[in-house]
Amino acid sequence: MRYLLPFILFLSACGSLKKTKTPVMSEPDAPKAYIRQTETFDMGGDLFQIQQANIIGNQLYIIVKAHPILTATDFALSGSPNISKSLPPIRSIRLAVTKIPVKKGDSSVAMFEQTLVFDIRELAYKQEAGSEIYLQFEGAKERYLYTYK
Repeated sequence: MRYLLPFILFLSACGSLKKTKTPVMSEPDAPKAYIRQTETFDMGGDLFQIQQANIIGNQLYIIVKAHPILTATDFALSGSPNISKSLPPIRSIRLAVTKIPVKKGDSSVAMFEQTLVFDIRELAYKQEAGSEIYLQFEGAKERYLYTYK
C-alpha cells in the first residue's frame, strides 16, 4: 500500500500533463525549382514576358505578363548545374512553359499579369543558413541575391 499511493500519484500527474504544440508557420505550397541536367529547348518564350522578380525568404516571386490560357501550374523554374566562380557565385535560371496550350503565332491576344511563386531552396549554393548566391535569368542583366534561410 505504501508503494501504491506514489505510483497512483505519478500516473495521475502524467495524465494531467498536456504538451502544447505551437503552430509552425509554414510557407505556402509553391512549386519547387529544380536544377536542370541538360539544356532544354525554348518552349513558349513568346507566350510570356517577365516583368519583375523578388526574393522573399526561400521563395521567388515572379510577375509575368502571360497568355490568358496559361496558369501558374503551366510554368517551371529551373537552374543551371553550372555555377560561375565569383563571390557570391552566380547561377543562371530559366522560366519556361511546361506545356504549350496554344500554337505559337496564333492571333495576338491581350496578355494578363500573373504572379508566380517558386520554392528556390534547391537553387542555393549550399543548403545552410546564410549561404548566398546570385540568380540571373537567362538573357537578362539583372541579378537577384538569394540568401538561404
